[in-house]
Amino acid sequence: MDISWGLALIPFISAGAGAYFGGYLKKKGENLATHEDIEKLVDQVRAVTLATKEIEAKVSSDIWSQQKRWELKRETLFDATKRLAELNDALAGLHSMMQVEQQETERGQRSRQGANKAGEASEMEQCLGGSGRNPATRRSCLRERNH
Repeated sequence: MDISWGLALIPFISAGAGAYFGGYLKKKGENLATHEDIEKLVDQVRAVTLATKEIEAKVSSDIWSQQKRWELKRETLFDATKRLAELNDALAGLHSMMQVEQQETERGQRSRQGANKAGEASEMEQCLGGSGRNPATRRSCLRERNH
């Protein structure tokens, strides 16, 4: 009987071991499938992260380029405005100098004209008013003066 009990217990032990190892293998299979799924998800997240970083880098580069262009334009316009102000000041100074020079020239012309008129009057007086001159001499003096 001892052997019969042993033979009778073999199916129960085999069933128990089969149930245990079946559950173990089932759980191991599920874990392996989950691990593969996680690896796929990690690969997908890595790809999305890489794409996001590339997009961020491009956007950052574009923004940086725009910022540099704006700074260059601003600096150029500032320099141009500064130079225009300097040019405006120089032109205003030149205009003032030319006005002063023109006024001095006009004053000089008036004083020369006044001196010429005074000289002409003096010559006329000599031709006309000299005491001892006769009318013929006066006429000849005026003729010389007019020519």
